[in-house]
Amino acid sequence: MRFVGSCVVLLWLAAAVAPAQNLSFDEIVKNVDASIAPKTVKPGDSVTWKLTLDIADGWHTYPTKQPDPNQSAFVTKITMPKVAGLSFSGEFKEPKAIIKKDADGDISMLEGIVTFETKIKVAADAKPGKHKLQVPVKVQVCSKDTCLPPKTVTVVAEIIVQE
Repeated sequence: MRFVGSCVVLLWLAAAVAPAQNLSFDEIVKNVDASIAPKTVKPGDSVTWKLTLDIADGWHTYPTKQPDPNQSAFVTKITMPKVAGLSFSGEFKEPKAIIKKDADGDISMLEGIVTFETKIKVAADAKPGKHKLQVPVKVQVCSKDTCLPPKTVTVVAEIIVQE
């Protein structure tokens, strides 16, 4: 009887996790978008670069830094490119995280529509014209039961430097 009970529990767990395993990253992260505002600038100006992720209900991602070093593997990694005439602040403004108590330490999670922001300073001698910023972003999404493997997506935003 004990064996039968264990089998029933295992089958139930497999059935509960199976639907999540069939979902793809693109079904869970419904939209990934980068933008720059203002889009047209003069040399010497500053702009705001934004990355927005739309995460499906029941799923979450992570901030760029975890407050607990034991959870440092659970982060969103945004790699700002080196572009002549543009400099990035390096710090990201992020939404308020949900903190979950865990045996390995507190873990910060982000749900719903998640926006990361950073400032970009346009150098006084920046080359005029259109500049495309291609930014690789490594994102991991998890539910309470499972995590998908991290995926790197490259987002593109354009800035126009006036003469």
